[in-house]
Amino acid sequence: MEKEYLDYLKKQKEKTLDPTRRARWLGEEWDTKIKEFKEIFGEHKDVLKNCKNALCVAARTGQEVQALQDMGIEAIGIDIVPCPTLVIEGDMHNIPYPDKSFDFVYSNSFDHSLYPDKFVKELERVARKYILLQLQVGIGQDEYTATQINSSEDVIKLFNYFEVIQNKQLPQMRLGMNWDLLLAK
Repeated sequence: MEKEYLDYLKKQKEKTLDPTRRARWLGEEWDTKIKEFKEIFGEHKDVLKNCKNALCVAARTGQEVQALQDMGIEAIGIDIVPCPTLVIEGDMHNIPYPDKSFDFVYSNSFDHSLYPDKFVKELERVARKYILLQLQVGIGQDEYTATQINSSEDVIKLFNYFEVIQNKQLPQMRLGMNWDLLLAK
């Protein structure tokens, strides 16, 4: 593996393994984030009613996975740092599942992708029906940002096999995100 990528992985793991952050995510923020994810996914209930399973990419401690499971969808998350039982080890640039494994794929970590084109190819490869991305468009990001997103069009142009069915700015920030991008096969 090239040095740049190894440095990137080390930097991303630094955030996820931070004991203070991890304790907060698994403790005081747990229920609040699950509630927020249920609201987010609830807005896409027409799409989700057609989905039996889901993958959450770069899922950290798995609140989005838990929210989908609570909604009756078989879901699993991947992250470079696992958090059993909801999140297994996996890299967004090389998703460890066969083609068309999931009806619904979700991520709010596009900005953490070092290679956005490879990330999108992986999303399209494993998704059977829908992809929902929540983005930080045109706003300041943290030291772990690998890709600055200036417009949703910058992201959309990377997709080859999915069509945009929703491209909208959120009326208020949600879990640090200000944009929804929903795509369908």
